[in-house]
Amino acid sequence: DTVLSDSYYGMYTLTNYILQKGHRDIMFVGAIHKNTCSGRPILLAFVRAMMEAGILVTQNHILVDRDENGHYALSASQLSHIPTAFICSRDSSAYQLLKILKEKNIRVPEDVSITGFDDYILSSLCTPKITTYSIDVAKLTDSCIWLLLDRIAQPDRPLRHIVISGKIMERDSVRTLLTNPESR
Repeated sequence: DTVLSDSYYGMYTLTNYILQKGHRDIMFVGAIHKNTCSGRPILLAFVRAMMEAGILVTQNHILVDRDENGHYALSASQLSHIPTAFICSRDSSAYQLLKILKEKNIRVPEDVSITGFDDYILSSLCTPKITTYSIDVAKLTDSCIWLLLDRIAQPDRPLRHIVISGKIMERDSVRTLLTNPESR
């Protein structure tokens, strides 16, 4: 039995949200190594949304924030190009990126927009507060408990797989570039 958050659709939704705000120069920030559990599916969701918007994703659209061991490795030296928006695969990455941008005197959201992912507490404690994709932790927890109790009551039943959706938490780190991105 498994209970998962729908990270793929969440990143797809978040990327489309940024595209609808008029952004086209967008960079994905995240771990893409094979030993990260959600890195590649989230990256694929970003690529899908960008391609559907007619934007070919290249290596220049990807900023790797972790080394092969999963340790945070983002630095100011990696920021040779500042897009109009960064979409981070974790709120902790968005928080670290926000600090790096502040050190470079780049303002969020006036100069660049940032989103996070997971609605970790850091996203609402920093300035500006980071727009993020919120995972429904309560629903995940309830589903796990329900599946466990059901498995105890019916040990021979078929396996069940539950996927829980989340939602975008709009805060202060994203600005709209165009009123009608379709006119571009």
